[in-house]
Amino acid sequence: MLAHGFGEIEASRGESAYVVDVGPFHIASIVECLGTKTLVADEMQRLTGQSFFAGIAQDPIAMAVNDLITVGATPLVVQAYWAAGGSEWFADAQRSQALVDGWKAACDVCKVAWGGG
Repeated sequence: MLAHGFGEIEASRGESAYVVDVGPFHIASIVECLGTKTLVADEMQRLTGQSFFAGIAQDPIAMAVNDLITVGATPLVVQAYWAAGGSEWFADAQRSQALVDGWKAACDVCKVAWGGG
């Protein structure tokens, strides 16, 4: 970063978000994902016939926003990181759409842009 004229805020290393000094302001970054929640949601859908994917999609956004706030950052953008183990997971259109709908709803509630992923 120093080669580009930027520096880290050393106290942020190991914290919930990493903060970089870019001169006139600081930027913070994090990575959040669904983790094993998809396995639980798949099993719950099998047991109950109900989809829980819209709900679990909201969790990583809530955690990301929380992590950014703890270092004093204003959450602006989130990136979708859905490590599903393979593209076949997305073949279930209803499940995939519920995940997308929940993600978008959480972005709207938290007033952040869905920047990619």
